[in-house]
Amino acid sequence: MLTEQQRRELDWEKTDGLMPVIVQHAVSGEVLMLGYMNPEALDKTIESGKVTFFSRTKQRLWTKGETSGQFPQRSKYCAGLRQRHATGTGESYRTNLP
Repeated sequence: MLTEQQRRELDWEKTDGLMPVIVQHAVSGEVLMLGYMNPEALDKTIESGKVTFFSRTKQRLWTKGETSGQFPQRSKYCAGLRQRHATGTGESYRTNLP
């Protein structure tokens, strides 16, 4: 769990209020996605246990799985929440890579 000390050490000003967050599969280590959190998204993630990001294009919070129903399960925080490990069901992650 993220401690209060770790939360205080996150430098939101340095990153223009958004912290990049990597989601990895807890077992394989495969990188599933990169998203961004603002302080509100971080709070919601901790409170709900569901990974919540801030959408830079829509300028709002969104919870991974809110449309598909395939919510990744938070299993641990790493490196001050700069990295997340999760497990999921089905093909719940897309990429826009060629």
